[in-house]
Amino acid sequence: NPKKNEKSEIRSIVSRRRRSEYLLYRRTARLNDYLTYINDEVNLEKLRILRHKRLLARRKRELQEQRKNKQNSNPGSIDQTSSKFTQFSEYDTHIVRHIHLLYARLIHRFG
Repeated sequence: NPKKNEKSEIRSIVSRRRRSEYLLYRRTARLNDYLTYINDEVNLEKLRILRHKRLLARRKRELQEQRKNKQNSNPGSIDQTSSKFTQFSEYDTHIVRHIHLLYARLIHRFG
């Protein structure tokens, strides 16, 4: 069940983030705690980018099929389909901003 897998994956991400935040806020936070957390976030961003690219490719194929079907059914029509699928949202930069924040906290603490 894809929805169940999605929920369990989200729970796993939240759990890892929570654990990492606890490690950073303790009195004796270590450099390795910061680096591990940053590495986890970088891997999460790589996964998000990979999935986003797959989603865009699938949507592009679907749009091409729709256009082909519309042109076959109505050859004189002009396609007005928007390219909203390629637009970025605030969620696309959230993880990167979080990584930058972690680096800033690391530098403030150990720099």
